[in-house]
Amino acid sequence: MSQLPATPRQRKKSCKKRNRKRKTRKVTKKQTKAKKGKSKSQKSDPVQPLFALEDTAEIITPAKYRWENTTIKYRIDTHSDYYRDVWNTAVANWNDCKVVKLVQTDTGSPDIHLDVDNAVQPEHSGLCTTTFYNEQRINNLPLLKVATAVVYDDTCRDYNYSKAHRTRIAEHELGHALG
Repeated sequence: MSQLPATPRQRKKSCKKRNRKRKTRKVTKKQTKAKKGKSKSQKSDPVQPLFALEDTAEIITPAKYRWENTTIKYRIDTHSDYYRDVWNTAVANWNDCKVVKLVQTDTGSPDIHLDVDNAVQPEHSGLCTTTFYNEQRINNLPLLKVATAVVYDDTCRDYNYSKAHRTRIAEHELGHALG
């Protein structure tokens, strides 16, 4: 079994190594300039924030836990075709990063459950919960047992989120589930 890269920096590096060597640059914020309303990139991508990090910026995310290996089983628990598509796109986007290999399973116990529900707290558009072993560790981090990532449909409807917005929420919550 192959293990996840030891640190968040190594995981980030393996995702960026696809076509070029990466240069480390200082993380800075720059404002997207808008002319007559929205810039060209904002028109083509309605989810682009007004402030964005440079695409070559190095971002280090602290890890709290680890999966035992890089092949992780998941199951989409919703019966909604719309949200099955949202989750499938989010999974494909993570798999494109080539840091982990997410494999769908319909039998047995998956490592990650992907679902849709109504919000417990209406200000949240998604949530991820994890269960891990305190005694089993990889690189001094607890070993994950199971995770559940949820997109809150009612909040997404209240804010008129598009399918692209919901997919990004799914990607975000799936990122939490990956550790």
